[in-house]
Amino acid sequence: MKKAILVVSFGTSYQAALKNNILAVETAIGDAFPGWEIRRAFTSSIIMKKLLRRDGMEIDTVSRAMEKLEKEGYTHIAVQPTHVMHGEEYEKLLSQLEPFRQKLTHECPVMIGTVPVYDSVIHYQRDLATLTAQDFIDVVRLHAEDGVDFVTLHCGITRKTIEQIRKHKRKMNIVSRGGSLVFAWMCMTGNENPFYEHFDEICEICAEHDVTISLGDACRPGCLADATDVCQIEELVGGHDALLYIVHVGQCQMLGGGHTPQHEQGSGR
Repeated sequence: MKKAILVVSFGTSYQAALKNNILAVETAIGDAFPGWEIRRAFTSSIIMKKLLRRDGMEIDTVSRAMEKLEKEGYTHIAVQPTHVMHGEEYEKLLSQLEPFRQKLTHECPVMIGTVPVYDSVIHYQRDLATLTAQDFIDVVRLHAEDGVDFVTLHCGITRKTIEQIRKHKRKMNIVSRGGSLVFAWMCMTGNENPFYEHFDEICEICAEHDVTISLGDACRPGCLADATDVCQIEELVGGHDALLYIVHVGQCQMLGGGHTPQHEQGSGR
């Protein structure tokens, strides 16, 4: 079994920064994971061209590095970005990995799941506010056609839930990344949650491709003060309705919990 970690950086043309920062990170990762081959890739084409022209140093793109690892017979590949924030370069990284996701889902012996709302902005390369409900549904379809085993969808957060969130202030607001994206999109557009509004169509897609729906908990509490508040309960009621519907048309699982006070654990709340 050949294992590799592909460390992906934006890149630098300064040799001192390359040695003291990027190489230092790669070395630390190698020390932490003995037995794993450490490879390098950059996302900045400008820097890669400059290094090749000036120093004769060829740095792989993410796609080229993955292709090399595959040809060399590596069966376990982890991709570790060094980007501090998820920006354009991180999105470029994910888009280059998409073809390998399709291959992975067909060959991997374990279950693979995705969160389509994460991929929507990256897939279309557009601002969140410009996406339509159909865009989100099409990404669900794309993932299902790719052969994933389950998709996590934040169906329970609705316009009514947003009213509760605004009325009942939380200590930590929404801590779910997928829930935050759906919440932001609804606030930007004034539209209903597409995963809730078009739930029938999503169920048909998942049933056709034998994909399990994992109901994400957008309003799970991020601290004990927010546990089982009106926002979480409002979403759980909507999620329960979706759960009852799914059992008649396909496969499902439901996420839940978050931070829960000890006296509420096992109490049925």
